[in-house]
Amino acid sequence: VVLNYPGSTSSGQLYRQNSFTGVSRRSSGCFDKENQYPGCPLPPPDLSEETLLAPEHNEVLAKLRFISMLVDTIIGVARSKAAPLAGLTETTRLPTSQENDGPLQRRLQQLLLYMRSLQLLSQTLEFARSELKSKRLKPSSSVKSTLATMNERFRHCLSMSKMLNAENLLVEAGIEPGDTSLTADKILYHYALEQCQSAALDELFNNPGECVQRYQAAHVILHALQFQTGSQVATRKLLSAISD
Repeated sequence: VVLNYPGSTSSGQLYRQNSFTGVSRRSSGCFDKENQYPGCPLPPPDLSEETLLAPEHNEVLAKLRFISMLVDTIIGVARSKAAPLAGLTETTRLPTSQENDGPLQRRLQQLLLYMRSLQLLSQTLEFARSELKSKRLKPSSSVKSTLATMNERFRHCLSMSKMLNAENLLVEAGIEPGDTSLTADKILYHYALEQCQSAALDELFNNPGECVQRYQAAHVILHALQFQTGSQVATRKLLSAISD
């Protein structure tokens, strides 16, 4: 706003100069590197590549990230089976023909879980390859990082499976190759239920840190079991099979 007082041209001109100078100083101060003036807007955050890509790309990437999280959860369950005290703190059992409390049972459970991870990773990597070929999935930095992690997990699970099955453990246990996935799902299902029970005790004894981790692991496993069926009828059949 410029005020022109009558009979005072020089003062009016001086006021315009001072007003413009003041605004210029305030404007330059808002973008000062040290941000010395309070209330000035901060620079906008950097946008990720996925923000500018199509929804189909983000949908596929979300699926890849979930499978990666699921595999990490399964590997964590397998590692817990290697603990000497795992048999004392968990009630997860194999079918009656394979019940045998001790190192052999825990070793067999580990093998089944690593084989299940291999199956999931193999299917997901093939799915990602087809999506990249169809241009629905773009080779962004996030996609490359996720796929690199999954390839690393695949090599780890393959190495562990070979080591655990060096003495043909599956043949000795009497488990058919086609039943390995269902048997692993049984182990995961019972593990998820045990995590929910333990999380409830954590809530009771005011241990929120462990509580959140247990609920998250159980949620990932149960969501994956439901997701692989695709219908409510199939879900009930699966739950009936693995809860026996």
